[in-house]
Amino acid sequence: MMSRHKELLLWIFGTALSVALIMALAWSIEGYPHSKPLSEAREPASASDSQRAKREALYQDFHASFLQGKPSPFVDVKIESPGRESAVAGEMMALVATIKAKQDLEGMRFTWHLPESGVRVIGGPLDGDLDSLQAGEERTLRLEIETETNENRQIHLHVYKHVDGKRMGKITQFNTVPDLRLKRQMRAKAEILEQMQKAGIRPHKLMQ
Repeated sequence: MMSRHKELLLWIFGTALSVALIMALAWSIEGYPHSKPLSEAREPASASDSQRAKREALYQDFHASFLQGKPSPFVDVKIESPGRESAVAGEMMALVATIKAKQDLEGMRFTWHLPESGVRVIGGPLDGDLDSLQAGEERTLRLEIETETNENRQIHLHVYKHVDGKRMGKITQFNTVPDLRLKRQMRAKAEILEQMQKAGIRPHKLMQ
């Protein structure tokens, strides 16, 4: 009984420490005067390319998972825009969605949901069939859009199948102009996780 109580106290302490570190680092980042990526702003000149790449990968995992919504028993979905971080009014932006099956699936479909204004489709289907997918198999969708504003617009991709008359699947969000404040916080979170991993500290639910 005492052992369980001790484990609970240690878990609470570890979680509280993780949250405190994240808040402190994120707070300090808010006042940073430049908008360049945190990995560039805080990384010492002697840091290796592999270290910077690892930290950026951790950030990408955090940022992507934040926008992917609730987990699905059917698929994992990730949306990226290769070579472009933010949309520019009047220019083309390519969205590439990677869909990975978690189990053998039949009858899967997809639908892109665009906002009522500010975005125009110039290439790629808005909906269609994915047919059958084997566990671990990946499919790629491509949608080309033109944004009519420099303000953020949210685009959602629904990957689903009909189960008992209902659409069951996963909805993933893509922001045409990502929140720089959020991105800095995600990078800060990635840095803290990396330091905790090096120190051998269990991150508990830091990734959630």
